[in-house]
Formats: sequence, structure tokens, C-alpha cells
Amino acid sequence: MIPFQTTLAGSLPKPDWLAEKGKLWPEWRLGGYALAQAKRHATLLWLKE
Repeated sequence: MIPFQTTLAGSLPKPDWLAEKGKLWPEWRLGGYALAQAKRHATLLWLKE
């Protein structure tokens, strides 16, 4: 198992299609149910990585 880098502690990187890049508190690109689904999808992608 590869440990997470300490720079990632507290928050995993967000893909461009999910949230704005380069901001401490980025705006989500989706809302409501679509945002919930996208967050689940992004989580699965990260876990597979």
C-alpha cells in the first residue's frame, strides 16, 4: 500500500470537472444530486489510483 503524501492530508485533490482549481475553497461545478453523484465518482477514481 502506498501512503498518501502529507501535502494531501485533510483533502484529496479535486478533478477539474468537479471543482475550480487553485483555490483554498473552490466552487463546485455542479449542485444537488448531480454533485453528490460526481463526488462519489471522483472518490472511486481516486481510490482506484
